[in-house]
Amino acid sequence: MVYVREFEGKINSFGVSGNLWRDALVMYDRETGSYWSHVTGKGIKGKYKGTQLKSLPVQHLKWSEWKKIHPGSKVLQKSRFTTRSSYDRYNRSRERLGIVGTVNFDRRLDGKDKVLGLIVDDIPLVFPHKYFVGINSVNYSIAGVNLLVVFSKDADAATAFNRQVGEQLLSFETAVSPEGHYIRDIETGTLWNGLSGEALEGKLKGQKLEPFVSTQAFWFGWRGFYPRTAIWNPSE
Repeated sequence: MVYVREFEGKINSFGVSGNLWRDALVMYDRETGSYWSHVTGKGIKGKYKGTQLKSLPVQHLKWSEWKKIHPGSKVLQKSRFTTRSSYDRYNRSRERLGIVGTVNFDRRLDGKDKVLGLIVDDIPLVFPHKYFVGINSVNYSIAGVNLLVVFSKDADAATAFNRQVGEQLLSFETAVSPEGHYIRDIETGTLWNGLSGEALEGKLKGQKLEPFVSTQAFWFGWRGFYPRTAIWNPSE
């Protein structure tokens, strides 16, 4: 998640409180000591309880894929650099849910299933990675918003865009390989990079799709904050 830390006309500084809420990290702002949920970006205790930080679109990609799209990227490096994450073992475990141990009460999906979560007009919605079989893109409309969701098995990543380009509403289909991230719009035949949202070849070359704020998460974690979440299922 990425949030704008400027509100009420000033730039605020945040840190990690060391507390958990719904088995997820809690931030605090150094100006007032208010607590904030890092999942929702909303103040949960203190002066700014109920205040909502503005979310920015962000992607969770393999470094190798990110470098292809953004070759000039700078890397935020810890003072003690390591190529391993302290959460590697946790991420690989299908049984362990949460830091302190959580039960998956909603069996519509397995607790550790990876999902792309979105909030569209206050409606929570997820796209499970495992349901992208033989396809890498979904055209989906909800609450008047026309979405494109792309999943790349090669990159183990999903992302979302608004598929309106200017005055034209586009529909997309898989191009090249269903396990990759190349897509083609049906209306003009333009080839697009489904991770960057950039048109590569064809009539719309150079155009970019507008990214939609989304979050990659484990199902149990997302559902803990949004229990009434709808689940996209291509078989329904």
